[in-house]
Amino acid sequence: MGMFDELTEFFEKFDILGLAVGLMIGASLKDVANNLIEEGVMPFIKPLLKKMSEKTNGGKLTVGRGVSVNLAKIIESSIKFSALSLIILLLIKLGVKVKKRPKRVRIMNWNKMPKSGCSKGSGKR
Repeated sequence: MGMFDELTEFFEKFDILGLAVGLMIGASLKDVANNLIEEGVMPFIKPLLKKMSEKTNGGKLTVGRGVSVNLAKIIESSIKFSALSLIILLLIKLGVKVKKRPKRVRIMNWNKMPKSGCSKGSGKR
């Protein structure tokens, strides 16, 4: 078996081309979802975050000995994550479902099966 044959067998066995297409579609959907979030949701949220930042030292909270946490960034990231999760849920609900490939079934020749202790007409199992 040549190297090319092994490569094509590998592609078929692990469905590499389907995986590549799925990754490309996923990357495109990520861009669409990010644009929807940035242009549709965040314009309403950012003014609230800006007001919070003005009142809380630039949106930073100092914890312990000089450790500062940027609350505005954490809240913005949490909102983006929630919106992206909602978009994925809606896509799944609308019918974009991942279907498993049917497994291959080996058909056996029953005539060549080894005979067990039961005869055909005895009714025993």
